[in-house]
Amino acid sequence: MDYEELMALYRESLREKRAAIARLWAQLRAEGTEEHVAGLRRTLHHLAGSAGTYGFELLGENARRLERALAAWLAQAPDARTLAPALARRHFGDYEEVLHALDLAVGAEQV
Repeated sequence: MDYEELMALYRESLREKRAAIARLWAQLRAEGTEEHVAGLRRTLHHLAGSAGTYGFELLGENARRLERALAAWLAQAPDARTLAPALARRHFGDYEEVLHALDLAVGAEQV
């Protein structure tokens, strides 16, 4: 498999990851359980690692930023946390930056 084929496959996987992140975000906003936060954090963690490997630094940085915010929330004692939907509202801008960087990575050369 050559470089172009590998990049095409990765970009296709980013389309799937974008859909998964959007679904998880919607669940977080609606139901907001610890499991939703943890699932989204895991997905972002994997995305942040792979994006850098494929040269998508902006995507990796944006995913890592949101991942860290979710990890910090999870690290708090449950009775000290804000509600998960409030967490989603507070980090909506970070979420939009991840989606934007995903869109750039899917449709453009390395960003």
